[in-house]
Amino acid sequence: MSIKVFSRLYQVDTITSDNTYIYYTNGSSISRLKISTKESVDSWNTTLITSKYDNPQKLYYHNNVLYATNNKSLKSINVTNGETDGVVTTLKTMNTNLFGIVVNNTDLFFSDETKIYKLSLIDNTHVTFATKAFSGTDYLSIYNNYLYVSSVNTINRYDITSGELSTWTLTNLPGPKGIFVNNAILYILHNTNNTLSTVNLSTLSPTVETFENIATNNATDLVCVDNILYIANTGLNNLLSFDTNIPTNIPTFITFFSGLLGDPDPLSNNSGMCFLNDIYISNYTNDTVDLIYKLTNTITEINTGVVNVVGMCCDSNYIYLSSLNSIYKISTSGAMIQSFNTTTPAINMAIKGDDIYFTTTLNTLYKLNLTTTAVSDLNTSSPSCNGITLLNDILYVCCSDGVYVYNTTNAIYSKLINTTAKKITHDGTYLYFLGEDVIYKATITGSYYPLLYDSNNISGMLYTDKLYYIKQGILYSYALIPIIRSLTPQSGLPGSSSIINGVNLSSVNAVHFGSYTINYQKLSDFSIRIIIPAGNDNVNVYVSSPTADSEILVYGLPTSYTICFLANTLIQTDQGKISIEKINTRKHTIHKQKIIAITKTQYETDETLVCFEKDSIHKNYPRKRTIISRKHKILDRNEFREAETFINKDTIYEIKYNGEILYNVLLERHFSMRVHNLICETLHPENKVALFYKQKIKEGVSADEILIQFKIDLNTI
Repeated sequence: MSIKVFSRLYQVDTITSDNTYIYYTNGSSISRLKISTKESVDSWNTTLITSKYDNPQKLYYHNNVLYATNNKSLKSINVTNGETDGVVTTLKTMNTNLFGIVVNNTDLFFSDETKIYKLSLIDNTHVTFATKAFSGTDYLSIYNNYLYVSSVNTINRYDITSGELSTWTLTNLPGPKGIFVNNAILYILHNTNNTLSTVNLSTLSPTVETFENIATNNATDLVCVDNILYIANTGLNNLLSFDTNIPTNIPTFITFFSGLLGDPDPLSNNSGMCFLNDIYISNYTNDTVDLIYKLTNTITEINTGVVNVVGMCCDSNYIYLSSLNSIYKISTSGAMIQSFNTTTPAINMAIKGDDIYFTTTLNTLYKLNLTTTAVSDLNTSSPSCNGITLLNDILYVCCSDGVYVYNTTNAIYSKLINTTAKKITHDGTYLYFLGEDVIYKATITGSYYPLLYDSNNISGMLYTDKLYYIKQGILYSYALIPIIRSLTPQSGLPGSSSIINGVNLSSVNAVHFGSYTINYQKLSDFSIRIIIPAGNDNVNVYVSSPTADSEILVYGLPTSYTICFLANTLIQTDQGKISIEKINTRKHTIHKQKIIAITKTQYETDETLVCFEKDSIHKNYPRKRTIISRKHKILDRNEFREAETFINKDTIYEIKYNGEILYNVLLERHFSMRVHNLICETLHPENKVALFYKQKIKEGVSADEILIQFKIDLNTI
């Protein structure tokens, strides 16, 4: 299955469709996107439908009418072939805020905090349909004669005729948001861990079958058109598409729920991974028969009769397992074909033709010939050998001091990469290896670049159609979306060049610089050269590929102003939302970047700060009241603007600064971050406050001990 970014939108909260257009809310308005050529972003035509709704919560299209829950009201607007007269009709006004909405023939179901109501579209009368099993905001969907309701961490089912709550239920879900049924498959968006899961409603008992990592931020709603699932990606203001027609024999994100395989953590002792039309995973269980798992759209246990499995590899027909001083040739059904005596334990294995290469506990390489059964010592030595992989005629060996290469043609053994390596795999062109808590992508000539941070406790890695890895008993997948981490230089005159540094840049097909799409030159998978266009300073930069867009960097001269926040301001880190003063630089990261310091400054000044009330720029932008320094830049309509330029003396206004400590985030590079859902700049590394902090840290002073106090204008340090 393939998830793509279909369109970057001004704002998107909830969506519905008439199969020709997708209608979406953006703040207090409803807009449309025409679906013509699904593979091209250029084919989307965005047109304002109406601005007469006041912050609609949920949309639903049925028979030329758009229905919306809007605070405490249920409203409708006629739409024919994507056109409307803009007349909004209030159908019902209730006493509490309304949320979910769905239509079944002539009945419309809608919900508030505690109840579900049924409205007749014939005479506009309504009745209480059911009392909800769990209170809170929710989403509704209908299949056969049942109404499905998502709420908190649960999805419940109600009989449409009687309103009776069914015993059918899904529990312990990670923050279910939007739900939609298509072809008996219930699709569920999970806001907590940004995944999409599926449940087959044609089975007797509900089971979450697959999790698809949609690599997004705060996805809230979804709709299906011609088996294409469209996802409202509220956090990044874009629309994703998910083609449910594309077959897959490998789940791209699988969570092993307790009891699913009779073992609450079946992969915690993973001892090998290989690919033979499907993914196979071995597991070490110590003196008992070890199972291997075959992963397709289901999980199959295979009993091989082999105990103490410590290594695994595959050729085009068979699986090979290593245990004690033997290697076993196994069919895909688990039948024993042949065993080979290796005289020494084979820990990590790779196969080429009739030869299996393996590492041993003595940190040396051996070769087993499957035809002659001869075992040869290849006379190599390196400290603490771990994973190995074979690409063409070269064997790549992970060791505690780096990656070594063994040429199987001329038997030359040499060092390629000088950094710790624990696991390794390849995609036919590039290597992927696990270092100290980081997965790197490397060329066969030895250049390498960080791919995934926070990669501790990984026990297995394998590349097939994408990168798969096992972490604490869970199999994850990682599609190679473009990642950009720095611009060098990060400022310059128009006509000068800059290098975008990152990884997975080979697939880039567009570079966006502020409001422009600019020409570029690919230098490698790790870098792209761009020429700076005229009239741009402090703008956002990102790249696009057929798979997804990258994160946003900020290009521009370092600010000479102080930019900062008050305590208790929530910052979106990779580990969750954390109050800025409580961020732990040793534990937390932002966009997978290390946080150098949380800067602290204090001033004696009569200057003011800027207060943004909730929804003051757009709906949920920001999500809550936010106080910020005047010169701090905020992203709006594809442009970074200083906070003071937003002041309207109504919902955005000046407030007195009372000498409080002000905080900011210093990363290695000038970047953006989410602050109460606002996209704000981080502290520029060349800002005077940043330079002071970096110098003190270099001198051995802890950043936690530093507080800079000024007796000058807050805006002109």
